[in-house]
Amino acid sequence: PGSSVAIPLATGDADWSAVGTVTDVVGEKVLMFGHSFLAEGDVDLPMGTAYVHTVVPGLAGSFKLGSALRTTGAAVRDEYVGMSGRLGREASMVPMTVTVHWVREGLTERYRYGVARHPGLTGMLTMYLAMDAILGWREMPEHHTLRYKLSLEFENLGRIEAENVSSDAGCFALLSDATRPILTLQNNPLGPPPRLLSVEMEARIEEGSIEAEVLDLVLDGQVYRPGETVTGQVIVRPFRKDRTAIPVRFALPEDLPEGRHVLTASDADGALSRLRMERPHRFTPRTVEELREAIGRVLSVRADHLHLHLPLGRGGVALAARELPDLPDSKALILAQARPMDASPFAEALVRTVPTDYVLYGSAGAAFEVRREAGEIRIHQQNKDAR
Repeated sequence: PGSSVAIPLATGDADWSAVGTVTDVVGEKVLMFGHSFLAEGDVDLPMGTAYVHTVVPGLAGSFKLGSALRTTGAAVRDEYVGMSGRLGREASMVPMTVTVHWVREGLTERYRYGVARHPGLTGMLTMYLAMDAILGWREMPEHHTLRYKLSLEFENLGRIEAENVSSDAGCFALLSDATRPILTLQNNPLGPPPRLLSVEMEARIEEGSIEAEVLDLVLDGQVYRPGETVTGQVIVRPFRKDRTAIPVRFALPEDLPEGRHVLTASDADGALSRLRMERPHRFTPRTVEELREAIGRVLSVRADHLHLHLPLGRGGVALAARELPDLPDSKALILAQARPMDASPFAEALVRTVPTDYVLYGSAGAAFEVRREAGEIRIHQQNKDAR
């Protein structure tokens, strides 16, 4: 009683602990803090001895600066009036590894942590530990590019993996991609939260910006037949460089109806936004497994790809996650009158991606006509000559 006690939240290459005071020890039971930590009832957090280095005084409030020493048990209850723990009990931690490659310095740093399991804290701790690993010893170059890989392993759900790139945005994209799946799955309303088994991150920091703005989409022709390939160029403006063109090719389906169509070239955000509007059922999960699939769908959209999108002018009805395209009018009418709770309309579109050397932002579109007659007027060469 009266000695210091710690609740380690992060261990290994970082020591993040909540330090308090032991109220009493009865056998293997420990009463501590004299106040709540989070006041949430049952918990399963590490508990151990602590050392107070000094008291930091302040007019608004003083506090003790302390460190965890040795883990001796686990905290099991967190009430308004205090916490209780049990000696000899073990609270498992989530192993986490962060590898950082500094290309300009020719340096690789690797950090290993243990992260406390908690529905609200694990995701936030993961984010701050990764931020500390990347930015704790040096700042990124003023203009930089971050290429990263991410792997989160969950019990019964397997691995959620992501690989992407950002430019002149710090480490926000990596932290967001890592934190959102953990918080979403651990606090989901659909079923028991899956157990997080491990977290692995790898970041490669390069000097220089590769951002580029999408300015225009110029097609080589104005009239095409179904089944032909639309060709053209997307004009982009890289950071502090002259405009350049990215060639694009888009094969039209054989059954594309006649009339006016619009091809859109956009960044990752635009592509994801259109997918959500056209197929909302893919982002309305009804099980934890469907939630995991939706998370993977979001993480798979690359920021360094040009996303080409062509609406097909047709769609269907989705029953839960099952899509029913090209329903006969009679069946569509029956569904509309029945109004099943899990039914939602969706629109079909063709989507193609073009890898680029840039992190793109913005969008542009170009209209063209589809005709089936043999005597169409084509102006491919005229457009090329004009450019």
